[in-house]
Order: sequence, then C-alpha cells, then structure tokens
Amino acid sequence: DRLMNNVVDPTALPEDNPMRHLTFDVLQRAALRDALALARATGRTLLLPPLTCWCDRYWNALQRCRMAEAPREMRLPFACPMDHLFDV
Repeated sequence: DRLMNNVVDPTALPEDNPMRHLTFDVLQRAALRDALALARATGRTLLLPPLTCWCDRYWNALQRCRMAEAPREMRLPFACPMDHLFDV
C-alpha cells in the first residue's frame, strides 16, 4: 500500500510529540478501513477494535499531548473513545 510506504516510524518520535499521534492515527484508520472492507465483502459485522491515542483530544491548548488539568501520572498511549479519532 502506497500510504504505508510514506509513513514515518512513529516509535522514533518522542512520546508526547503530536506527530506520533497523527502517524499512529493514519495506521489505525488504514487498518480499520481494511477491516471494514473485509467485513462488507464477507457479509460480516465488524466489531470496532480498541483504539489507541497518543494525544488527548481537546478544544484548547494541550501540554505534552495532555489537557492542562490531566494528572501527571496520565500515561501515553491510552485507550480512547471513537470520537477522539473520528467525527461522530
């Protein structure tokens, strides 16, 4: 897949770098797209797999990919809801 050939290795980026989140997002979306296509082609129902986020989603400024009020022990990555990656 041409998309995958142009993706930066996300593990080479610092944990709190927004590009790490965006790179993993591209990979997750591609995997989900393929899984949905396979489910449709085989007449199956796709169960949404767990999604992982490397940055919180917030309408205001983030500090190190976290909301300013986030506890210091908030670890990255974290399991995130679907609306962190998709507009639903």
